[in-house]
Amino acid sequence: MLAISTRTRLKHGCRLLADVFLSGAAFFTVTILPLLQSIKSSTEPLLAPLFIYVATASVALYATRTYRMIWRYMGFGDLLRLVAAASLTMLGFLSVELLVMNPNLSVPGTLLVWTILLVWTLNMGFLAAPRLVVRALDEMPAWFGQK
Repeated sequence: MLAISTRTRLKHGCRLLADVFLSGAAFFTVTILPLLQSIKSSTEPLLAPLFIYVATASVALYATRTYRMIWRYMGFGDLLRLVAAASLTMLGFLSVELLVMNPNLSVPGTLLVWTILLVWTLNMGFLAAPRLVVRALDEMPAWFGQK
């Protein structure tokens, strides 16, 4: 087995951090950002779910090895890997949340389902968009007949 160079490890680490940041940004955008304007007191209760989501995203993204994707060669198989990562993140987050959630909390089921779908969809968009942009920029010269 060949040893992985330090440069490769650094690239993988940067890609993993970027993916974790993008996943956290998706969760923040859907769940926390709308609440910031209505909350007059401390925002500390909002940080715990964000931390849990980022932790589960880190595990899911590492487990699915999204950090090994070369963005300019993204294909359908890579997109399926992103779907798996987003789905594992959401399942892991929901599992942890159900274990620690306050049983007296009354959240309408419809709101919860729509929030889950929105977070998952935005997470997919945030993870796939940079990869598709890099691929499009890489292929752009071919669109105009240049090599």
